Amino acid sequence: MAPRFYSELCRVLKDQSKVDTFDRTVLNSEDSNRMTFTIKNYKKTGGFSYRPFETDQRAEYQLKGPMGKGLAPNNSGIHLAFAAGTGNLCFVDLMAHVALSVLGLLGKDDNTFGAIDPLTF
Repeated sequence: MAPRFYSELCRVLKDQSKVDTFDRTVLNSEDSNRMTFTIKNYKKTGGFSYRPFETDQRAEYQLKGPMGKGLAPNNSGIHLAFAAGTGNLCFVDLMAHVALSVLGLLGKDDNTFGAIDPLTF
């Protein structure tokens, strides 16, 4: 989770009366040619996690292939999050989505495609 987003989310979760001061610039969804990844180095020579650590970590990489399904939970019901290994990242995304929903800070697209009802989720 981006540090600025995390700090801002924690700030308003601690005192929900400050939700109207939430800095929405941390929710920036404009197109960009930059991404930040957190990669655990398993130190397996030749493995993907090893490569960013054998050279300059700011190197450019090209990622291909299916990237998974976007986060769009049903608005109510039971949801399971398998959180082992890289599954933890999906869990963090889900909890951030739940927090934004509880605070009423979901964007227009989120409300159309994946808003949750915090009372029945």
